Amino acid sequence: MVPRRRPLRLHHPSGRELELVRETLELPEGAQQLVVLLPADEATARAVDGLTGRTAGRLRAV
Repeated sequence: MVPRRRPLRLHHPSGRELELVRETLELPEGAQQLVVLLPADEATARAVDGLTGRTAGRLRAV
């Protein structure tokens, strides 16, 4: 059994701590993966919005 993957904790240079979850899409051709990082909690979502200058609730890329 594969152990459950925990959220990734990053310490951003701005002093904010970010907690991100990884979503992985396995691509059948060429043994490739697409990894997407998403905020693990509301505090991280707000911090990411503040770092990117986006308004809350909009689509974001990290």
